[in-house]
Amino acid sequence: MLCRDYSDILRSILMKRYRIFVVLAIFLLSSSLMCAKGKKDLWKSNAAAWWNNTSKSSGYCDICNVTISKGEGYLLSSDEVASSPKYKDYVFKQQSSIMKALGMGDQEIMDSVSRLLSQAKESPTPWISCNKCIDMFLP
Repeated sequence: MLCRDYSDILRSILMKRYRIFVVLAIFLLSSSLMCAKGKKDLWKSNAAAWWNNTSKSSGYCDICNVTISKGEGYLLSSDEVASSPKYKDYVFKQQSSIMKALGMGDQEIMDSVSRLLSQAKESPTPWISCNKCIDMFLP
């Protein structure tokens, strides 16, 4: 009888903790999504301001080179681009496939990727991203 009482108490405690973890997880996820929406809105307004100050009628996504019409896209800082894990993976995959086709080794690929990411971070101008590529910079 005593074991059963402890078992029920333990189960009750675990269920309460489980509910707390579920609530916490939902809160963190919603906070992350709100933060992502806020960033995306900021980058969109930065792009709109940039377009208003240029005579260009179109541009190119700095990530994938697709054409971006005036008023479209998202403007990010060089640091935001270079610090994105998804962007780093994208650069690695792009460079890896090209360089392997040219017969280059793993160390050369890693050196090239490191160099490109360093250049990206040091770029003095902001980056414009298309609707497809912007997801690389969101959580």
